Amino acid sequence: MSSVVLANTEFSSTVTVNNQSSLDFNQANKFLLELYGQPTSIEENLLNSFSKKDHAALIQNTINNAIRNEKKTFHHNYNCDKVAAMQTILRVYFEAEFYPIESDAKKMTTKQIVRNICKDVEEDNFHIVDLSHVIRQVERWRLCFPRINPYYAVKCNPNESIIKVMYMMGCGFDCASLNEIKLVTQLCNEVDEWFAKHPHFYEVLAFVNNVTVEQVMSKKFCTTTDIIFANPCKQLSHVRYARDNGLQWTTIDSPQEVEKLARQWKDVKGVIRIKTDDSNSACAFSSKFGVSIENARGIFQSAKDNNVELCGVSFHVGSGCQDVNAYVKAVKDARIIFDMAEEYGYSFNLLDIGGGFLGNIKETPTVEDVASNVRDLIDDLFPSHVKVISEPGRFIAQAVSVLVVNIFSKKDLREENKLYYKQLEESGASDIVHDRDDFIYYLNDGIYGSFNNIYFDHAEPTFKTIKTAEEKGAKYKSTCFGPTCDSIDITCKGYLLPELNEGDFLYFTNFGAYTTASSSQFNGFQSTQFKYIFRN
Repeated sequence: MSSVVLANTEFSSTVTVNNQSSLDFNQANKFLLELYGQPTSIEENLLNSFSKKDHAALIQNTINNAIRNEKKTFHHNYNCDKVAAMQTILRVYFEAEFYPIESDAKKMTTKQIVRNICKDVEEDNFHIVDLSHVIRQVERWRLCFPRINPYYAVKCNPNESIIKVMYMMGCGFDCASLNEIKLVTQLCNEVDEWFAKHPHFYEVLAFVNNVTVEQVMSKKFCTTTDIIFANPCKQLSHVRYARDNGLQWTTIDSPQEVEKLARQWKDVKGVIRIKTDDSNSACAFSSKFGVSIENARGIFQSAKDNNVELCGVSFHVGSGCQDVNAYVKAVKDARIIFDMAEEYGYSFNLLDIGGGFLGNIKETPTVEDVASNVRDLIDDLFPSHVKVISEPGRFIAQAVSVLVVNIFSKKDLREENKLYYKQLEESGASDIVHDRDDFIYYLNDGIYGSFNNIYFDHAEPTFKTIKTAEEKGAKYKSTCFGPTCDSIDITCKGYLLPELNEGDFLYFTNFGAYTTASSSQFNGFQSTQFKYIFRN
């Protein structure tokens, strides 16, 4: 897809274009064909809605921008047609910068992207967010689970652009609090308003969601169907907010929660959260949430006694689950609860298989591994009228983000260490262990920022430098501190790094899940910035 052609249709609404319609229409089209290749049928349909005068003026504006930014020509070789279709929206709406996977027949690596962006940065720390990865992960999910619609777990990474892309891709949302509900509602309504003002992009949404343009135009954000309030233990003010804003589904795991809903939320549809075997997950939840199969009857009886509607079952095998069998067992347990529901006169029509799916591309089990074990099982156990959803967070967000940090201070301890070891030798000490770090570096992000995942998510970050192989040289044991005055603000100790200097950058891949979501502004240090990109 020729991104600039589509982008220019959008510029008519978002960029003030000088009246430069003197450019010949045919010459303008020739320029774009040479630069970006033959337009697709989608593009042609969009372009037909613009006059030749407007088209020429818009292309003239693009040429001016290209000259000003000293852009080089290249040919796009797209690996995902959904990314190709969405790229103009990524450029115009999200102001994302394009980085090709292939550049001059060579792979453009993450390091090259970081180096390129850091050229214009003095000392900021920031996340490079690849919005095209969100699209790819949704498409990957749909190939694995065509029946199951993802409801993105907002708690994993409440980045506004990720939420908006997920909504554009036809996904719902797993919200656990009043503020998450409010955020998702606001952002999705903004998306609806933008598309209403730019209806020529409805065809793009129809394409990426495999539906008709009419279906896209008639679909507007609806809290009733687009959000599940997936917190089994809710504060009263949050319950009332959900009720007053049209939510329908919420998870429950105790008779007491049923009684609370009976008093506060008459038209709720309860989804019973069951315990799972989460012993092989990075973050286990069943110690906090979920009812055992043996105790589920208490919820049914309370719902009957209090006239509360129940509609389905949810489970969560724990965040970062590494055991496919945990999903298999949970699906089978959910069927038991479905059968139990019939005994109490309920006809369940919703199954929520939760999250836990790994997000690092190289980790196993992959989502494909999970799907091969449970996809057919779900179809066998749950008839087609049962709606099946999921709550992926890490799967969507983990690899979407690269954290880039700057070294703002440095201590060279090599001479000090030599003296220390020499003194030990002179004192007659034996079996001297050279375990002191040679360098201390101070980074402008730490455990009170994105590196909180070291404590909260059991993360073990891999430190990467943008130095070339020739620049790196020998490696030394190093300690890295965060920017705060707290001595526990340590991101690594004894880590082998080449000698670095003030002003150098480090970067960390797979840093999109449970990082910024839990960061703070402790000690007055600001939250990390975001720089948006997309790839072909």
